[in-house]
Amino acid sequence: MTNKFSLTEESQNEILGNYASFLNDLQAEVNNFTDQLNEICEKTKFRPLVQLTIQAVNFYNDDLPKIVNEAFDEWSTSKGSLVGFIRQLDEEDEAATETARRLQGELKAQIEDMFAIKKSVYSGATDEPEISEDDYEVLQEIVRLSIGVLEDIKTTFMTKIEDEAEGNKVFLTIKPVVSSTAISAITAFSNYVDIVGEKRELFVEKIGQNTDSVNTVVEELKTQVERSAEDVFSELSNDML
Repeated sequence: MTNKFSLTEESQNEILGNYASFLNDLQAEVNNFTDQLNEICEKTKFRPLVQLTIQAVNFYNDDLPKIVNEAFDEWSTSKGSLVGFIRQLDEEDEAATETARRLQGELKAQIEDMFAIKKSVYSGATDEPEISEDDYEVLQEIVRLSIGVLEDIKTTFMTKIEDEAEGNKVFLTIKPVVSSTAISAITAFSNYVDIVGEKRELFVEKIGQNTDSVNTVVEELKTQVERSAEDVFSELSNDML
């Protein structure tokens, strides 16, 4: 292991390139995820399920950027940041510190560029729904598979950073950024799996309640019809006497 650091233009480009590749892979999986959400909405046209998928897309469009940016801002002022790294080596080197600060700004701009592309939500009709418990299970599986892909992306780039750091310790500084960005998405997806599970249970419960209601009405109408028939025949019998 070489105790060396470099903040040359080549090193800066490598850092930016690595993080851009990481964000591109992340975005590609989110695109795949949202495409599958829209497909299941198109298939079922069931408003509660549509609303559930819209909530997921809105979280990505509105809430996840805030979480990722807050984590980035916290990192940017910490000792583990690029600026912090330079400061600990030479706190009086304003020129190198400014280079690190500019590089951090370019990394944040990459995040903003990624989230600037908003994901579309299903806006089709819900007038002819067709839904089963299986559709909820399919949705859960879609989310679980995406979580696996996101975890693989995180592992791949964390390993790549550590390998690059063998020759240049400055690469270690972006580990927290990669980790927090990926974990933000993975945690959100994990929570979404649980929410879908809860909605699936509610759907099953309501189907059961509807079945019970129908059976109750059948019995009530049966009793009513029997009584009405008995009354009619009773009146007929009286008229014949």
